[in-house]
Amino acid sequence: MQDLLQSRRYLLVLDDVWDDKQPTWQRLKSVQACGAKGASILVTTRLPTVAAVMGTMPPHELSMLSDNDCWELFKYQAFGHNEVEQVELVDIGKEIVKKCGGVPLAAKALGGLLRFKRERKEWVYVKESNLWNLPHDENSIMPALRLSYLNLPIKLGQCFAYCAIFPKDEKIRKQYLIELWMANGFISSNEILDAEEVGDGVWRELYWRSLFHDIKTDKSGKVISFQQALSTCIKMLFIALLHCEERRQLSSSIGDLKHLRYLNLSWGRFETLPESLCKLWNLLMLKLDGCRELQKLPNSSTRLMALQQLSLKDCDKLSSLPLHIRKLTSLRILTTFFVGKEKGFHLAELGALKLKGDLHIIHLERVKSVMDAQKANMSSKQLIELGLKWERNDEESELEEKGEDIVEVLQPDTQQLESLMVKGYKGANFPRWMFSSSLKQLVIKGCKEVEGLHEALRHMTALKRLELNDLPKLEFLPDCFGNLSLLRQLTIGFCDKLRCLPTSLSHSNLNSLWIYGCHPDLEKRCEKEIGEDWPKIAHIPRITVGGEGYDSD
Repeated sequence: MQDLLQSRRYLLVLDDVWDDKQPTWQRLKSVQACGAKGASILVTTRLPTVAAVMGTMPPHELSMLSDNDCWELFKYQAFGHNEVEQVELVDIGKEIVKKCGGVPLAAKALGGLLRFKRERKEWVYVKESNLWNLPHDENSIMPALRLSYLNLPIKLGQCFAYCAIFPKDEKIRKQYLIELWMANGFISSNEILDAEEVGDGVWRELYWRSLFHDIKTDKSGKVISFQQALSTCIKMLFIALLHCEERRQLSSSIGDLKHLRYLNLSWGRFETLPESLCKLWNLLMLKLDGCRELQKLPNSSTRLMALQQLSLKDCDKLSSLPLHIRKLTSLRILTTFFVGKEKGFHLAELGALKLKGDLHIIHLERVKSVMDAQKANMSSKQLIELGLKWERNDEESELEEKGEDIVEVLQPDTQQLESLMVKGYKGANFPRWMFSSSLKQLVIKGCKEVEGLHEALRHMTALKRLELNDLPKLEFLPDCFGNLSLLRQLTIGFCDKLRCLPTSLSHSNLNSLWIYGCHPDLEKRCEKEIGEDWPKIAHIPRITVGGEGYDSD
């Protein structure tokens, strides 16, 4: 932070601060003292003690919402846009709003609580609840949130109560919480949705009731973390959860945990796992992300018939999966699949699996025919992220049919696909589906024969990030960047024949452009102020060409 703020005039906003410990503030203050004259820090908080500790001038206290404004917020949550308001409920609702003390979150929470309640007695119950009479701080939202919690349906109440395992004010990862709900049997699939989609619906309903807040999203707008608005005090009797970070060996006694549903061994330093792990008949999720020393999975892994998720991201030394992975018929998420040379390891093993989420397929050079590729039944996979990787192996490459025809039949359900990575592809042209309009991220690496990108790039209106790396025959880029209004990041590396940039880059909305290892002519044309292509890119805030970095003035 010091390097970032050094000698700069900055405005730093610290939002919703709860820590009122003076030593913490003093440490942070000493770091920030490196700024230039005029540097300022704005703090928002609900606690007067925080303002007293951090403030160097009198605090500005925001007034509470008026009853009318509070009613409008409550009414929107309780009735929505189009519903005709019942007069008798309106009168009770306005009495409830007065108890909110002008606090927006309280009005939202109670409006969400009553969203689907239309009986007069249900509204009266909220208005006359004894919780309003419990001791609490002035302007506290706790009675409203307690009412919202106590009136949850059984399934929602169980899921929310489970959040008690997290410390107060901890950032909770949404995906992780849903996995824990699944592991403990709080949610399950139905005839239409699988368990993870049910969990997503439960999370959204709890958020709608204002029991979750302070959400953080990724670049695509998906929620990745949040905090609880109400700290529950319900203790869980049993948590089917095991973490084994940094361990080199896993005891064979793991097989005795017959009821274990969730096993997270990520970042362990195992080379192998005990065969006894395959006795965990109830295991739903096995996470092995970042186990960089792991060389093989237990031979009997296909006995884990309940397994729904097998996550193998960044397992650098793993080179194959167990024989006949297709036997794991409950599997919905398989992050990595290695194509093998022998039957039982072919791409056809994916055929019957109803996969979704992320999937990276490695060793596609071992796919010998279009028929073999078709057996993967990729069109049935509802993937969000797909990686396709060919390794360099000239002997195997000579045996395969035309690579372009094989890739054509590897098309998943592109309506849901958001991210695609292609590495080592040996064809000269890409199929149309790889430039789907739904894609938000496209990464193309090490494709030695590719000379140009598909004209369909101009229709990728959702694209936010494009990376082109190690494409030695790429001579030009399509002149369509003005169409890609959401594109923010463009990376071009080791494209030896690319000598100039398209004119349409001048109409792009890029935030970042990175060019490296390309033809010297291209780097010269992008020199600041004097390069021939500089007018095309001068509006981009962050530019790196070769070793030179430029920030927009």
